[in-house]
Amino acid sequence: MDALHVDYKAAEETDDTTYLLSSPANAEHLKRSIEQEKKGEVTKLDLDDIWKP
Repeated sequence: MDALHVDYKAAEETDDTTYLLSSPANAEHLKRSIEQEKKGEVTKLDLDDIWKP
């Protein structure tokens, strides 16, 4: 990543939530998703359903 001059932080330098919220687009998407969950606008899947072909 350094050779490509890509800005990044090692995992130990930041937690996942901080990283995800650091992008305005990600923060807005997460905010909308949380609101959908609060309204019950979600689809619940069993773990076994995730792996079905």
